[in-house]
Amino acid sequence: MTQHVKRRWMLFSILLFSSAGVQAGSHSASSALVAVNTRDSAVWSLAAPAGVQATQNRSDCVAITWNAVYGATGYEVWRATGMTATKQKIATLAAPTCTHPDTGTTAGIMNYYWVTAVNGAGSSPFSSPPAMGCRLSISGTPSAPIIDVSTNRTDGVVISWEGVPGADWYEVNRYHKPLASHRLSPRA
Repeated sequence: MTQHVKRRWMLFSILLFSSAGVQAGSHSASSALVAVNTRDSAVWSLAAPAGVQATQNRSDCVAITWNAVYGATGYEVWRATGMTATKQKIATLAAPTCTHPDTGTTAGIMNYYWVTAVNGAGSSPFSSPPAMGCRLSISGTPSAPIIDVSTNRTDGVVISWEGVPGADWYEVNRYHKPLASHRLSPRA
């Protein structure tokens, strides 16, 4: 008994444009016709993941996120301590996962992250540009300052406090219409 395998073929027209040697404002074009067997998964190359982001505001990890890539069966997350440093694969994840918490970093050190999409045909190029992320270096939560409010003035209110060890800045909020918020650095 002879078996017949149905193959699905798609035709793609590829247009190549060039402005070299042509008058300003015009282009020359040439085309090629390509036939692709759509039943073979190996013909689908993957795009590099887009929208890669890494957090810089967490003390427990750097959270890396990215957009899903059509045709990907998984993703690889890569890390380096510099743009040109050697990349190390830190995670291999099955699709549809598009996030990874990197807990293997040193707090206070900036890291660069790339993501590749993978399927049976191979892997995509690295995402570009790399995302930059850093774990916060927190040795403890600063205690709340003791606030002194002086209201016996005719020109406003004076708010003062002693500096709190470990505080990088103070945020003073006024709850009144309109709402105001001010970020203040400690005085030396």
